[in-house]
Amino acid sequence: MTPATRWAFTGALLGALAAAVVFAPARWVAWALLQTSQGRVVLGHAQGTVWSGHAQVTLTGGPGSRDALTLPGQLSWKLDGSGGWGGLAARLTLRHPGLMPAPLVLRLLPGLGPWSLSLAEGTVPGKAEPTSGAAVLWPAAWLTALGTPWNTLQPSGLLRLSSPGFTLQMAPGGPRLQGSLVLEATDIASRLSTLPRLGSYRVVVAGTGAGSEAATVQLSTLDGALLLSGSGQWTGARLRLRGEARAAPGQEAALQNLLNLIGTRDGARSILSIG
Repeated sequence: MTPATRWAFTGALLGALAAAVVFAPARWVAWALLQTSQGRVVLGHAQGTVWSGHAQVTLTGGPGSRDALTLPGQLSWKLDGSGGWGGLAARLTLRHPGLMPAPLVLRLLPGLGPWSLSLAEGTVPGKAEPTSGAAVLWPAAWLTALGTPWNTLQPSGLLRLSSPGFTLQMAPGGPRLQGSLVLEATDIASRLSTLPRLGSYRVVVAGTGAGSEAATVQLSTLDGALLLSGSGQWTGARLRLRGEARAAPGQEAALQNLLNLIGTRDGARSILSIG
């Protein structure tokens, strides 16, 4: 092979690799999310590329589950290197008309070893100034698609996931969280209770991101007839939570059946155990 031929071959190979990266199909994103979520989040009919695309989101109970729900609307994403970050850092912008009141803007820092995803500043439509924090909203009824125990509880109400700021580092030992995530469940009800409303609740996950230190989890009741409390840890991909459920004074009879089903009874309270 002559030098000219070698240079031509090398150029063709580099061009093919560059084209593969630039035009990487959106289904690669769907495959990655499927593996990361262990089959619980499926991107169907993915169109576009890894860098800019859209797809329908389906929630499932994982492998072998018959529970599934395809969310209305489409999730779209855009990945680019804009935003003033150096090195390999990129801006990931997510949009969904039903889930996100404003675009969710994340900072992605890839690497050969650990990589990280952190909350960046976004812009609310109609406002010129950037806003920190983020929120994702969805009906509690969608949880039934995740299988047990949600398909038994048949919850209704509104869920809101927000954060003042966080960094999630994906390391070999599992994800590590620095910052906090707040899940608020508002006006929750269940078919297992005759009450039209059980209450509103908050779950806070907070971590320092230091070494193998686990993130803490706190469950509390904001208001309502069903009183929930608990604490635990999120280590890697495992959530461990211990707590209790009680009926507010005067609501014992209405919540008797629900308390029997959601945990192990210990007198007036029901012991909750996850993980």
